[in-house]
Amino acid sequence: MAYTTRKTLLQVVLKGDESSWAQFQAFYKPLIRLCGHDFGLTEEEIQDLQQEVLIEVNNADVIGKYKQSRGRFRDYLRTIIRRKAFRIRKQRLCLIEQLPASNDNTELETAWKKEWLELLLKVATNELKEKVNSTNFMAYDLNVDQNIPAPQVAAMLKITLNQVYLAKGRCSRLLAEIINKLKNDDSL
Repeated sequence: MAYTTRKTLLQVVLKGDESSWAQFQAFYKPLIRLCGHDFGLTEEEIQDLQQEVLIEVNNADVIGKYKQSRGRFRDYLRTIIRRKAFRIRKQRLCLIEQLPASNDNTELETAWKKEWLELLLKVATNELKEKVNSTNFMAYDLNVDQNIPAPQVAAMLKITLNQVYLAKGRCSRLLAEIINKLKNDDSL
């Protein structure tokens, strides 16, 4: 799945394309889930949150009302997620005191940014995996993500140590480019 055409995806979702709606859900559902955890929601409440947010996005024509000139779509969506999470959390009879004060959002803001960056890294890594050959990706993943020493990776993959280092360098540069491109995509 390509993640470089978010503006196009939003436009196609707006036209009612079901496969684009499925892509939209697959992209944003994990982020909604992470926000639910930030609010201390139970697993059942998180599922409700995901459903309620996606229903509102679809039924209330949220995508149609979104104006790029007013900010990023993810910030617009975050407002909806937070509003729904507060409502779900308030429905629970106990523990309202543990909710962060609505005017003290620094902790939630920090968590949101961290989760957004984690999602970008995941999306970028998936895109990287599609753009490089499997041996190079495996060398990079084993050495960088799984922290396996380069000589061990070379032996595991039956490639030279130099090939491990080349794959690591190329994949790191390409991953950085993909992340920068995603970060600069204002429609995300």
